[in-house]
This record gives sequence, structure tokens and C-alpha cells, in this order.
Amino acid sequence: MEIRVPPKWLDPEQNKPERFEVWPENWQAKELFIRCQTQWRWRPDGRRAGLVYSELIAMGKLFSVKNLERVMEDVQVIEIEILNQEARR
Repeated sequence: MEIRVPPKWLDPEQNKPERFEVWPENWQAKELFIRCQTQWRWRPDGRRAGLVYSELIAMGKLFSVKNLERVMEDVQVIEIEILNQEARR
């Protein structure tokens, strides 16, 4: 089995992290998403289908996220945007 990665992942000049501002009201959603960013369901064609909500809820409870229901709704906005961006490729 061979694992291939896009060449840009191996080039530090092309793989620099982007800086962006996160408003305080979105901070918890960003934090929960980062903690769960590997928790995707995948389609047979190799594309993302959506996040595994049970894992997000478990992490939210583990880290005592306040207003978890609202934060989950905000994470869904992140999820939908990622799926939309991928669909455009």
C-alpha cells in the first residue's frame, strides 16, 4: 500500500498556515472543530460526507463546552462551508 500526498503538503513555502481573526462569539465553535477535525464520515468516492456528530458531542461534554447546542450549530456552519468548498473543486 502506498500513501500519496499532494506535493504542496511537502513544500513548506506552499503550506504556510493562514492567519485569520476569530470573533469571540465563534471561539468555542472553532475550538471544538479543531479538536474534532479528524472526525469525518467519508463517502465511497473518498469525499467527506459530514462530521460524526456523536464524537463532537462527546468532545464538547469532555471539555465542558458551555451552550453545547448553540456551539454545535456553529460547528455545522463550518462543516457546511468545508463541504461546499470541496464540492467546488
